[in-house]
Amino acid sequence: MNKSPKVVFSETLENASWNNTKLFKGGLIPEVKKLKSESGPDILIFGSGKIISQLASEKLIDSYMIVVNPLVLGKGRTMFEGIPEMQDLKLTNSKSFKIGKVVLSFEPA
Repeated sequence: MNKSPKVVFSETLENASWNNTKLFKGGLIPEVKKLKSESGPDILIFGSGKIISQLASEKLIDSYMIVVNPLVLGKGRTMFEGIPEMQDLKLTNSKSFKIGKVVLSFEPA
């Protein structure tokens, strides 16, 4: 992980001190479009529902990998909060584990 290039989008951080990390202070959509046009490894997003919502609204996400944990919280936020329109997803793969977790892979339909 330390050797991999990383990008952080933040409105509050002054610098990104983690190895091989670039900090962007704004312009999420244009920067991601630029990153997607460059050659290199796939872009992965860990967490950040706010970023995922913005990128999904612009149809910039090529695939989703969702881990389902068998836990009921009783309240919380939707993963796709803020996406203005419904987007159909097609299941491309699924894997279940003995501990109850399930990994689901989707692509936009």
